[in-house]
Amino acid sequence: MALEISIKLNEQMVLSLEDISALFENRFSQAMLVNLERHILTLNNFRVNQATPLDFVINLVFLEREKLAGGVYGLDAEQIVNETLPLLHYALSQYDLSRKKYSSIAVAAICHFLQEAHDDLQAHQQQNGPDSEHFSLYDRCEMQQMRDAFLDAVF
Repeated sequence: MALEISIKLNEQMVLSLEDISALFENRFSQAMLVNLERHILTLNNFRVNQATPLDFVINLVFLEREKLAGGVYGLDAEQIVNETLPLLHYALSQYDLSRKKYSSIAVAAICHFLQEAHDDLQAHQQQNGPDSEHFSLYDRCEMQQMRDAFLDAVF
């Protein structure tokens, strides 16, 4: 029944209870199989789906939104989550990356976005005149402090 539950959650084609009963030479009735499935799901409080990298991104970003929103960046939680989506899609489309811990993929996506936000702001400041170098050094320190505070909170 655990295999049948897993197939239901992860596969396109689902085994019917008649098929499962036939696999066991009809030693178990369909009612017995339904009761067993209900029992397994109840023991697990119906929490049978694993968390995805997006779930981790959402939870981590919203838990630490104060650390991520401070400073010159003014990043809000929704923006960070939305900007990490392409990275998450890419990571899950690559076999080697998709086999990593989903929490690690989420943290890497958030840190990558923070670095891109820093790079974008630095490029914008360099286009706006000579005072931008001084601001960029300050900005870099602030970004490192923001990222370090976020990572410390995560760990």
